Amino acid sequence: NVILDRQTCRARRKAEIRVLNSGCRNLNSNLLDLPASFGAKPGSVFSLQPLAFQNGDPGVASICVCFSELSIQISDFLRLLPHFDSHPRLCVPRSILYIPDTRGFAVAFGQEMKQRTILREASVRGKGLHTGEECTLTLLPAPENHGIVFRRADLYGKPELRLTPEGTTPDLIRQTTLSNGNTSVNTPEHILSALVGCGIDNVLIELHGKECPILDGSARPYVHLIQEAEIVEQEGERKWLVIEEPVSITSGASSLIVLPYDGLKITCTSADDRGIHTQHLALEINQDAYIADIAPARTFTIYEDIEPLLKMGKIQGGSLDCAIVIRGNKVLSKEPLRFNDEFVRHKILDILGDLALLGLPIKGHIVAVRPGHALNNKLARRIAEEAAKWAARRTQ
Repeated sequence: NVILDRQTCRARRKAEIRVLNSGCRNLNSNLLDLPASFGAKPGSVFSLQPLAFQNGDPGVASICVCFSELSIQISDFLRLLPHFDSHPRLCVPRSILYIPDTRGFAVAFGQEMKQRTILREASVRGKGLHTGEECTLTLLPAPENHGIVFRRADLYGKPELRLTPEGTTPDLIRQTTLSNGNTSVNTPEHILSALVGCGIDNVLIELHGKECPILDGSARPYVHLIQEAEIVEQEGERKWLVIEEPVSITSGASSLIVLPYDGLKITCTSADDRGIHTQHLALEINQDAYIADIAPARTFTIYEDIEPLLKMGKIQGGSLDCAIVIRGNKVLSKEPLRFNDEFVRHKILDILGDLALLGLPIKGHIVAVRPGHALNNKLARRIAEEAAKWAARRTQ
């Protein structure tokens, strides 16, 4: 819920932010509970002054934030943010929003971090990438603290699978597979990525088949499915897995590290064994960024890998309808690339889906070099191990 009216500014001119009296549930109680020293009451005006522009670019400028009569540097303001965390209904994002076209700055207040589910069920049907078999996937609403759970409705007793890093099979080549006894779910990473990217905490995923549909090879159709089901807030507060110390995993030329960070950021480098099509991207992950910049990115493969994968029983449902094929310096696709760096964006999509097995949204900065499903899963397991140690240490 946006409760700020931003008057954008141009270079070296002030911007003004006015707190509105309407447009956000519990607005008045939220603002009146803020520390009195900030003078943050309905009707207050905050001024943002861009300073010290370098080469005419205010994107890296230092900023002075004026709260009524109190003027503080933004670094000091960030150190004061723990005061807000004690408020049960208020979360203050830790970032300054930069608007390149208008060169304005804004600090956003009033975003409630509640658990979320969907309002109604929604279904999609399609082929699995690796089995080639048809499967119907249905999203169903779930209560608070339910988490994301798969149900194999096509099997006797309708067994369910909860998310856990340990609940995967050893075969993580080009896919993730969840398993519990004789029950398995193949290729869940795209639907999981979409759920994480859209901020869904609680949902039941019902499958009539053993592999989630690949659809167009991206998470965009799943985002549309979630939007069709309509996202709704619940009363319970969202829970986070906060990275307290660096956690890393390395395998050959591939590596993953997650660092403490107040938010979710992924910095990723994607490259094949020949060093062709190397791509790099760093992105703050939120719902808008995910839907626009990550969800549309499609899965891809190297042309020379297709025959070996087929011999392994993989990609039986693969085609140019659901994947991009790289052959030398050429890209084979039924449509133009959706991004110039579509490959690294899909790697980020997979990271989000694979780390969803932790069962909670992460607050951390993930730095990935040539990631893959197997390495992603190893990082998830390592994070789970370290998180248990952090929790035990806090209780001592």
